[in-house]
Amino acid sequence: MSTTKTPRSTITAPIDQLSPIMRWVFQATNFLGSLIKPLLIVTALVLVVAALTPERFHETLVLNILAFSAGYAVLRLVRSLRRLLQRH
Repeated sequence: MSTTKTPRSTITAPIDQLSPIMRWVFQATNFLGSLIKPLLIVTALVLVVAALTPERFHETLVLNILAFSAGYAVLRLVRSLRRLLQRH
């Protein structure tokens, strides 16, 4: 008995055939979706580290992690915008 995996739901039309607004919406949601996994990993790491550190270091730790996360998000945004501009 062979089992086949059903493919995930995807847009079957090429992106070039979408209207400019829908293309932008598709790329924006794709970018936001790519950020979810790293943010979940960072959140899990924050919880683990916060549980292992003394309470007086929590504020500094959280501020450092938030600054790193914001920097990472800006870096991803710049990279995606650069790729988007190179395509057009």
